[in-house]
Amino acid sequence: MKTIVELKKENNLSTFKFIIWSLITIGIYQLVWVYRVNKSIKKLLGVEVKSNAYIETIIILYFAPFFIALIGVITAIFYLKNLNNIIDYIGLFMWIEWANFARYVLTYYCLGEYNIKLKTKSFYVIIFNVFYINYLINYLGDEKRFSAN
Repeated sequence: MKTIVELKKENNLSTFKFIIWSLITIGIYQLVWVYRVNKSIKKLLGVEVKSNAYIETIIILYFAPFFIALIGVITAIFYLKNLNNIIDYIGLFMWIEWANFARYVLTYYCLGEYNIKLKTKSFYVIIFNVFYINYLINYLGDEKRFSAN
């Protein structure tokens, strides 16, 4: 479990603090966190959750509604609100997909390397998204939990 413990140390963030930072920064901290964790998982576990282009697309989709709304206010084009809704849904599905892939990577890494079968839930990924992945990283990285293995 040395690699998973290193992943937790690189993450170095409790789920509660992650939620608070995400609320304070209006979700921008989530973008930074996903970018960092995506790189950490690739470096430590040797498996890429999603490509950097995928993460960059999530970042663009996060900021796009602000610019579209600004254009809509300036030009008084009201149908741009529908475009914002579409972009929001696409971004939400991309967040869920990233979190689900990260869950698979963590689950199968533990199964393949340590023969530990995790019981993770897709439902939690949909509801809690990246917060659930942060929880999993902290849960798995607890050195006391796997000291018997």
